Amino acid sequence: MQQDGNRGAQALGAALATTSTLTSLHLSYCGITVAGASHLGKSVGKSASLATLNLWGNDLGNSGATALGAALAATSTLTSLILSSCGITAAGAAHLAEGVRKGPPRRVPLTLHGVDLGRVAAQVGLGHTACGWNTDQVLAALNVKCAAATPWCWHWRPRARG
Repeated sequence: MQQDGNRGAQALGAALATTSTLTSLHLSYCGITVAGASHLGKSVGKSASLATLNLWGNDLGNSGATALGAALAATSTLTSLILSSCGITAAGAAHLAEGVRKGPPRRVPLTLHGVDLGRVAAQVGLGHTACGWNTDQVLAALNVKCAAATPWCWHWRPRARG
């Protein structure tokens, strides 16, 4: 399954780098691992149109977050990155935050879902949380926002009925 997920991510990544119309890519629980995240990361950085990337439930870990952080350093079009249940810790979150910090200016803050940003400030050179940084200050400095008002940027939205 993981091999198929990573091969699929590689093929989608190749297509993503050349399209100018795809705005949303949802790949929840597709068996994508670090290898697939690396392929997607390279392409996300080149995409002129992708606004939402949903990788919920894939085993990306901190190494996958590193690959996606590099993509964030190359693009400002991505406005929603969904990484819930991807095994990303504060160390991986630091790579994502560093990518945002190094990247081009954003007109719209990046919304992160499922990433713990509670201790990221010091790791990306914004100071120590013990010295007064709170999650909101870190997010504002990085031009990032959470989907929920908690240190854990995780997202849950009830389905509309009807």
